[in-house]
Amino acid sequence: MTPRQGESSRRTPAATGVSSGSLLDGLKRLRGGKMTTESVVMRASSGTVRWIRGEHGIG
Repeated sequence: MTPRQGESSRRTPAATGVSSGSLLDGLKRLRGGKMTTESVVMRASSGTVRWIRGEHGIG
């Protein structure tokens, strides 16, 4: 294995929606000064896909 191959096998792609699309919802404002985000994390080595919904206080 070359160093470049080793680097790519350790990468974990992640994405967070800012505007709504076909894969992820965008930022949403909730009552009480909160916002939600939706993210996806994909791990090639194990084949896992994780969907994360975060709730964030603003203000």
